Amino acid sequence: MTDVNSQATIASLNEIESLTYHTQTMKLQIPAARFGVIEIKGSSALPVIDLDGNVYEPLHDKEVNITLQLTKDGNQHEMKQFQVCVTGTYDNGGENTKPKVIPELAEWYGLDGVMPINAATKVVVKDDQWLEAALMLIADLKDIGIHLSMGDASERRDSDVIIFDADHEHGLQKEGYSISIANNKVVIYAAHHIGAFYATRSLHQMLKNSADHCLPNGYARDYPKYPIRGFMLDVGRKFTKLDQIYDMIKTLSYYKMNDFQIHLNDNAIFLEHFSDAKEALEKAYTGFRLESDLEGHGHTLTAQDGFYTKAAFRQLITDAQKLGITIVPEFDTPGHAMSFVKIRPELMYQGSIVNGKIDQERAAMLNLEHPETLPFIKSMYNEFLDGDDPVIGNVPVHIGSDEYYGDAEVYRAYVNDLLAFIRDDKKRTARVWGSLSIKTGTTPVTSKGIQMDVWNTNWADPKEMLDQGFDIINIEDHQVYMVPGADYYQDYLDTEVLFRTYQPNTFNNGCVIPESHPQLLGGAFALWNDQIDKLENGITCYDMFDRIFDALPIIAQRNWGTDSTMTYEAFRALSKSLAYAPNTNPRFQVPSKTATIVHYDFHKGLNDLSGNEYDVIQAHQATQKNGMMFNGEDAFLETPLTAIGPDAQLDIELELTDVYDKQVLLEADDGGIIYAVNADGYIGYEFEANTYSFDYKLKPNQKVLLSFVTTLHQTKLFVNDQEVRLTDDTMKPFNTLILPLQRIGSSQDSLHGTISMLKLTVK
Repeated sequence: MTDVNSQATIASLNEIESLTYHTQTMKLQIPAARFGVIEIKGSSALPVIDLDGNVYEPLHDKEVNITLQLTKDGNQHEMKQFQVCVTGTYDNGGENTKPKVIPELAEWYGLDGVMPINAATKVVVKDDQWLEAALMLIADLKDIGIHLSMGDASERRDSDVIIFDADHEHGLQKEGYSISIANNKVVIYAAHHIGAFYATRSLHQMLKNSADHCLPNGYARDYPKYPIRGFMLDVGRKFTKLDQIYDMIKTLSYYKMNDFQIHLNDNAIFLEHFSDAKEALEKAYTGFRLESDLEGHGHTLTAQDGFYTKAAFRQLITDAQKLGITIVPEFDTPGHAMSFVKIRPELMYQGSIVNGKIDQERAAMLNLEHPETLPFIKSMYNEFLDGDDPVIGNVPVHIGSDEYYGDAEVYRAYVNDLLAFIRDDKKRTARVWGSLSIKTGTTPVTSKGIQMDVWNTNWADPKEMLDQGFDIINIEDHQVYMVPGADYYQDYLDTEVLFRTYQPNTFNNGCVIPESHPQLLGGAFALWNDQIDKLENGITCYDMFDRIFDALPIIAQRNWGTDSTMTYEAFRALSKSLAYAPNTNPRFQVPSKTATIVHYDFHKGLNDLSGNEYDVIQAHQATQKNGMMFNGEDAFLETPLTAIGPDAQLDIELELTDVYDKQVLLEADDGGIIYAVNADGYIGYEFEANTYSFDYKLKPNQKVLLSFVTTLHQTKLFVNDQEVRLTDDTMKPFNTLILPLQRIGSSQDSLHGTISMLKLTVK
C-alpha cells in the first residue's frame, strides 16, 4: 500500500483509479479537484472511515465503501462510490469464535477462555452518562437469572467487573461501541448512550445463549452500515394498545433496530362495499389514534374505540429514545383521510378520480383546492407540535401522502407546502410516502432534508427520487409488506427469500443504490391492517406480533449490515433461541413447573393444586357450596394470573341455575371476556374488537364440562368432549384468543351458578 495517492489533481471522479489512506496519519488520501471541491459524502462503516477522512484501525481487514462528491460552482456535479481496504490489527480470528448474536458483530477477535457473570460481578460506570445503560443491563439480566449490582467507581477492581467507559477517540459514532472481555473483566466503550445500550444488548444475547452464563474472552467492535433501520405499524385501522407497542419497541431495540413509524390514521380502503361516497363517509370504518381537540359535525377526530392520550404518546416518544428507537408519527393526508373528512365534510374531494379508481374514493380524499384544507390540516399539526412541552418533540414527522387519486399539480403543491411547513416552520425532519413518479408535474416539491419512504417503484422510482434530492428509505411493498390474511401482499414474509436476497440498497425493478450513497438511509418493513370493516378477518395484536417477529431478525441483520456467516437454518435456530427482548412477555406465557399451570378443585377450597401456588387471592360475593357458587352481578374469584397465550387448554366444570341474563365466565382488565351466556344466549368470547359465539346454549341445572383449546389463529370449544363450531355470523378466518384468567366470574355481570373445577394446561 502506498502512503499517498499518486494522482495530483483531477477533473472527474472517474479519473480516480483507487483510494488509499496514509498509514501514519490514518487519513484517507483524496486527490484535489482541478475545479471545485471533493468531499466524502458517505461511508458504509463510519467507525472505520468517517466523513472527515479519518481512518480507524479495525480488528481485522475491512473493506469500506466510500462515496465521494465532486462539486463545481456550488452545484453537485458528480458522485461515485469507491472501495477502500483498511488493514486490521489481527490477521486471523483468534481463539474464541465470534459470539452468536443478532445482528452479527461487525468485528471480533477471540482470546482464549471465558468470563463467568454472576452475583459477584459488579457493574461500574466511569461517568454518570453511562448510568442509565448500566442500570438497564442490571434490570434486563435479571430476566435470565443473573443478579448484578452496582459497584463503586472509586474502588479499584481488577476482576469480576463490567465497566462502562467513554471512547471519543476511535470514531465509534452515536451507535457504535466496543467491548473488551479479558482477564475476568468486561469494559464497554462508547461515545453515546445508544452505543453503550447496544453493547448491553449484545452482552445480554451472549449470556442468554450461554448455559453457564459465561462470556467468551475477546475484543468486539460493532456498528451499523445504515443509519435508519425501521418498522412501520398500521394502528389507524387496528388499534394496538400501548403495552403491546412497548413490547414491540423493546424487541426492535433488542435487535438494534432504531425507527418505529406509527401510522396513526386510516380508513377502510375497499370502498366498493358502499353505494356511493356519501354512504362510505357515513358508514366506512375510520381511525385516528391520537387524542385531539378537533371535532365537527357530531364527530371527534379521535377514534373512540381506541386512542393514545397526549400524555401517554409524549411519554412513549421519550421512553423509546432511551432504547435507541425513534418514534415517527404519521398523519396520512390528503388520501386515506376519511377521519378528517368526517369532521369537515365540506372539504371532501370534488374533482375527477384518476388511476381507474371508483368514485367512492372521494370520501377518503381532501379537496386540495379548497382554501380551508391546508390551514385545517396545519391546525392539527399545531396541536401536537407546538408548545413548551409538545406532544411530539424533536422526532421526524411523516405527512403520509400516498395513493391520492386526484389532480397531480394541486397534490404536488399541497405536499410541497406541508413538507416545508414541517421542516421550516416546525423545525422537524419531514418524511413522506414516495408518489412523485406517478404524480409528475411542473409544480416543484421541496426535497432538501426530506426523508422519503420508497414503497413502490412505480409510484416512486428510487433513482429518480435520489436525483430529485430526497433521502430514501427502502420499504418496498413486494419485498417487505405484510397484510395479514390478504391475498395481494404477503401474510408472513418469506424469511428464506429475505435471508438469501434482501438488501436495503436493492429494489425489485433492478435498481441497486451504492450502499454508501449519502441519500440512502436504510430499510424498513411494514405491517398493514387492510382487512377491516366489511372484510374484518379477526386478526389480533398477538397475530401481528407473530408476523413482525418472524421477519425482524433477518431485517435487522441486513440493515445493521454485517455479512452473516451463518446458514439460513442456523440463523433461524439462533433467532428462536434469542427470541424476545428482556422483561417483555409478548406470548403471554406464565411460569409453571409442569404442563399444568393452575388447577382448582373448588370442592376442596381455593388453593392451586398444580404445585405452582397460584392460589385464589380473594373470593368476592362467591361462596363455597358444592364448588364455588356465584349469584350474579359482582361475584368473582380473583387469581394471581392475568392472561395466557395460545397453545393452551382451559377446562371448566360448571352448572348454571338460569341462562336468561348475560353471564361472564372469565375476564381480565384490558383483556378478553369469556361468556357462559353472551348477549345472544350462546357461549362465546370477546377479544380486542371482535365478538364470537359458539353454536351452543347452556341449559339450567345441567352440569357440563367446557374445554377451550387455543392455538395461533384458532380457538375451539368442546362441550363434554364434543366440538362446537362458531356460529356462521361470527366465524372469521382468524380467531386467536388470549385466555383471560384475572377473574373467575365478573365484577359486574357474573354467573348464576356453580363452578366445581378449573384446570389450565399448556401444550
